[in-house]
Amino acid sequence: MKYTTAARSNLLTNISPVVTAIMSYFVTREAFGAKRIAGMLLGFAGMCGIFFLRGGDNFSELDASSFTGDAMAILAGICWSAYTVWGKRLVDEYGGLVAAGGSFLFGTAAMVPILLLGGAHVTLTVSARGWLMILYLGIVSNALANACWYAALKYLKPGELGAFGYVSVMMTFSMAVCCLGEKVSIGFMVCLAVILLGTGMMMKRTVGNG
Repeated sequence: MKYTTAARSNLLTNISPVVTAIMSYFVTREAFGAKRIAGMLLGFAGMCGIFFLRGGDNFSELDASSFTGDAMAILAGICWSAYTVWGKRLVDEYGGLVAAGGSFLFGTAAMVPILLLGGAHVTLTVSARGWLMILYLGIVSNALANACWYAALKYLKPGELGAFGYVSVMMTFSMAVCCLGEKVSIGFMVCLAVILLGTGMMMKRTVGNG
């Protein structure tokens, strides 16, 4: 987020539906038809357009986009795919709350040495508004959202659930434009449309199968 915009990072991070479907095929042997494959290819093409047209967006701040930020966003999407696919087995055996709680517990433990080695300055001197934002991100955007995501794995296959990741794309895009003043080019909009079209093709199969 330090090196790219909210709308752009969200789009690139949401490469996860494509990666999740591929991982699901090899890990859980989840099958998918020709329409779903075509949807994945369209979504991936849109992602490539967003990535390689770097700098084509009209950002609210100069030099807001960078190769580093884009690459990190894609890596985050790949990690989320692994989180979803391998989490399926945990959910089936222990339930969504245990799976989500365990991932947060060990994730926190793993972050402590990273913070220390990275020389991060830990401080509790945060404004009231800052604490409210931290509480919202921790409780709603992380704890509640991840618990719901893992609970959904009880009813959907990883590849099917992954397709719903693009639901956040339009929400993030709209909020980034309205609240952060981010502006985008025509090329960005075309890539967004391609991604959403591909997502619709992926999700149609899910709805049809109940």
